[in-house]
Amino acid sequence: MANSVFFDPHLKRWKWLRRLLDAAGIAITLLIVLFLYTATRSMQLPELLLPQQKPRYHAIREREKRRPKLRRVSHRKTKAPPSQVVLNTQEGIRAAFYVAWDAASFSSLREYVHQIDLLYPEWLHVLTPDGRLQAVTAENKLFDVISGGKVRPVDDKVMSFLKAEQADTEVFPLVNNFDPIANDWTESIGDFLNDAAARANFRRQTLAFLASDRYKGLTLDLEGFPPTAQPGYKALLAELAQDLHARGLKLYVNVPANNDDFDYAFIAAHSDGVILMDYDEHYPGGDIGPVASQAWFTRNLEHALKLMPREKII
Repeated sequence: MANSVFFDPHLKRWKWLRRLLDAAGIAITLLIVLFLYTATRSMQLPELLLPQQKPRYHAIREREKRRPKLRRVSHRKTKAPPSQVVLNTQEGIRAAFYVAWDAASFSSLREYVHQIDLLYPEWLHVLTPDGRLQAVTAENKLFDVISGGKVRPVDDKVMSFLKAEQADTEVFPLVNNFDPIANDWTESIGDFLNDAAARANFRRQTLAFLASDRYKGLTLDLEGFPPTAQPGYKALLAELAQDLHARGLKLYVNVPANNDDFDYAFIAAHSDGVILMDYDEHYPGGDIGPVASQAWFTRNLEHALKLMPREKII
């Protein structure tokens, strides 16, 4: 049988291979020693030819840990509570809506809080024939505001934020008949409006809710109900005005612009301010056009001024 190619009976190649392996082992050992030596030895690196920088870091003191209050930019001329000022006089008053379902709404509130006098947060809903007061969770589920004789919270940000900022903003929670689940106005609200017992239930629950925090009154925004419910609507306004005014609270009412179904004069007489919703000239699903063109806006305002005093219009 022929010997294999690497057959080396005298071990001549092994001697050279052994020497190479020994040399490689020594070289690797020296590299490891050199690495350990340089890793544990501190060396002074040469400085770059750059100007010396002074660090701006400093220890945070206890008082600096608190979030600074937003800068107050006052537009007011007097120190009277905003709701005590006669509207549309020399003293300018600013009102704003707030919604919990849009994160941008709270961001806007944070930025302009000290420029807002009257805040109308959309928190409450009345959707059932018994006049039960309801609110919606973050998961868009309705719940009863008054449960077991106790008031359930409907807000976890706005009131605490206003208190922390020591803002002069007065809050008037808004209640409407818009169903956030069905995403539509509840027309059957007429059954509630024309039922004296249901109205009384609504008033009791509303007063209990308003007493749960530093609220200054109520904003009522009922829309889309049939004309046959207008008598009950007017009765509710008169009853709410009496209830709230007896407790030093205010009532603001939202009304659609240029709508003959609503008795503007009666509403103005039984409220502290009428929020004229002078918009929706055009809307999604309708004809294309501006939300509120200047001429259309002005015509609606002129019409409203013929039916209610300017001191009541927002």
